[in-house]
Amino acid sequence: MIIDSFVNYCFKHKIISSEDIPLFQYCIEKKIYSFLITIPLFFLGIFLSEFQITVSFLSSFFYLRSVVNGYHAQTLWGCFAESIILEIIALKLLNPVLTIKSTTLFLIASFTIILCKAPYNHPNLNLSPDEILACRESSRKRLLIVIVVLIHSNLTKRMQIFRGITLGLILTAGLLGLAYVNSRRKHG
Repeated sequence: MIIDSFVNYCFKHKIISSEDIPLFQYCIEKKIYSFLITIPLFFLGIFLSEFQITVSFLSSFFYLRSVVNGYHAQTLWGCFAESIILEIIALKLLNPVLTIKSTTLFLIASFTIILCKAPYNHPNLNLSPDEILACRESSRKRLLIVIVVLIHSNLTKRMQIFRGITLGLILTAGLLGLAYVNSRRKHG
C-alpha cells in the first residue's frame, strides 16, 4: 500500500512516466524486500560463522548480485526460505571444506561465469540492449573491485574476509548460472 502510494505520487508529480511505473514499482519492492531479508541473514550468518566472514560474504554477494542478477524465487517467502538455505549451505557446508585447490577452482569458475554471462536479463526487468550493456559494464567493474579486495585480503592475511568474499562470488556465479539453466529448460 505504501509502495503504491509512493509510485502514484511520483507519477502524479511527473517524476516517472506511465511506462516506467511497473519497473519502478518492481525496483522499489525489490530494494525493500532485499533489505528486510538481509537483517535475519546477517544474524543467522553470525550464528553460523564468524562476523568477518558473514559481513564479507553478504557484502560481496549483494554488491555483485545487484548488477549481475540471476535466479530469483517466485515469491517473497520463497526468496526468504531459499536465501536462508543458501546461506546455510555456503557458511556451514561449503566454507569448512574449502581448500586452496578447491578455492582456486571455484574462483576461476566464478570469475568466468560472471564475466561471460552477466547480466541475466530477468523477465521482470526486461532490460533494453543499452541497459544490458550498462549492467555488463557495471558488473565487470564491480567484479574487478571485488577481485582487488579479495587479493588484498589474501596478501594481508585477512583470511576470514578472503573466505567470505570467495563464498559471495561462488553464490553470485551459481545463481547466475542457475538462471540460465532454468531459462533454457523453460524455453526448450
